[in-house]
Amino acid sequence: AEKESDHRDTTNNLKHHNEALAAQITSYESRIVELEVAKSNTQPFANSRKVSDDSIQSAWARLKYTINNIASNILIACPTQEDLEDTRGIDNSCVLSSIHPEHIKQLQDEDMRPFVIQHYIWKAVIGRVFEPGPRGHFGKSWGGTVGMCFMTCFKRFLMVCREKGREPNDLLHWEAETGQMIEQMIGVDETELLEVISKEFTAFSKFIPKASSNYQAKCEKLRKGLRKIFDEALQLHA
Repeated sequence: AEKESDHRDTTNNLKHHNEALAAQITSYESRIVELEVAKSNTQPFANSRKVSDDSIQSAWARLKYTINNIASNILIACPTQEDLEDTRGIDNSCVLSSIHPEHIKQLQDEDMRPFVIQHYIWKAVIGRVFEPGPRGHFGKSWGGTVGMCFMTCFKRFLMVCREKGREPNDLLHWEAETGQMIEQMIGVDETELLEVISKEFTAFSKFIPKASSNYQAKCEKLRKGLRKIFDEALQLHA
């Protein structure tokens, strides 16, 4: 009974952790809605990449569904502890290049595995799209390096406005104009996006059952699923 209780507690902890990671994106998108509303009220023209509550919620639902589907129906293999600890061939920018020892144990449990895998997919999405790390470590697919630097500057300026109690109208006007220009001139860095997907595919594909008769089909589904996940995330971020 005690072992069953510990198992249930661990499962709940992972669920809550995944929900917390997901909430980071939800919070981020709520701020985007606020900014877009402010833009429409203060500018003669607004960024054409306008979003609404409904569109954000729909994109969020698609993102969540795709991640859950991949974790539950495609990445169902149980690699040995030795396989999981062997990260050769996995790029250092991938979250699976360093798996927490406790998670390695939990991945051996068939009931726990989907939650752990969801956890790492969410970490990959947040790390590569919503909270880019140092240059060269995580992706910067929207607008390339220019887009990454622009978003970093914008967030910092917005923080300064809040700290000083100033209205960010001029800042929002600048963000709309500059963001639209970057969108038109650079857009999504397709080459880098494909590299990111390829790296994550290599990392997560070890959870596809290799003895399965439809191994290649599952690989293709994983690749397409990852593309869909990052497309949705970049759409929300842009």
